This record gives sequence, structure tokens and C-alpha cells, in this order.
Amino acid sequence: MRVALFSPEYPPLIFGGLGTHVAHLTAALSGRVHYELFLPDYAGYPSALPNSRIHLVPVDGGLSNVDFWLSYSRAAARLAFEVAPDVDLIHCHEWMTVAAGLQLRDATGVPVIYNVHLPQSLPPTVDLENWGVSAADLTLVNSEGARQELALRNLTR
Repeated sequence: MRVALFSPEYPPLIFGGLGTHVAHLTAALSGRVHYELFLPDYAGYPSALPNSRIHLVPVDGGLSNVDFWLSYSRAAARLAFEVAPDVDLIHCHEWMTVAAGLQLRDATGVPVIYNVHLPQSLPPTVDLENWGVSAADLTLVNSEGARQELALRNLTR
């Protein structure tokens, strides 16, 4: 199985639990899954695990944090379509990468898994998160509290 994985962080550039989660997930499944990792173009990532490739996504700044991640998503979806259009699954982490996953799905028809690690509460990030929850083929959360918070939003597909 080949998976296109979009993540805003990966070791050693970890700002919280998300990067650690992605590192452990990819390591645990590296013998059975080939990962195409699409990461923001920062220096310092290690070599990829066996059966995995790291693709650095160039990002044009932006006026805000949201602009930065929307720029990442546009560039990441284009790059993924160029280098890995035949993946079996798309996995995106947090609101920062959900637009990349959904854009790639629109181009390929491949299902999207969306991981919400920390539910958002303010626009515009909560709006991007809600879009991802509503549009993804499957949404995963890392805690019962996160599941309950998202359930209160009554999002339907």
C-alpha cells in the first residue's frame, strides 16, 4: 500500500505531539506501507524510513499563518500529483494540511483520512477543520475529548 501523508511537522522539527505521532505511525507501519511524506521545506529532516520518501514542499510565506498553510497545501497537492499520483490512500494531519489532502483526492479519486489532533475553536482555522471533517472519507481523533468536541458541531457529509 502507498500512502501520501501530509504533515505540518516531522522530527526533528516537532512543536507538539503531532510530529511525534506521525513519526511513530510511519515507523510502526514502514514494513507494510510505503509512505510518500509531504513536509514543509525546512532544513533538518532525517533520511526517510525504509519504504518511505520525504518530499520537501516549498512554501511562499504569506500574510498570516493560515495563508502560509494554504500555500503549503496548494504546492503539496501539486507535488503529490506529480510524484505520486497512484497512491492508494491520502492521510492528512490537522487543519494545516487538510486542503492538500482534499485537493489531491479531487484530482485522483483516492480516499482521504483526516487526523484532527487538537480541535480548533476560532475562525478561520475552525472553518478549515470543519470542512475537513465534513469532506474527508474518514476522520480520526487522538482522544475521546476531541471526538466529543467535534461531535457537538453536528457536521454531516
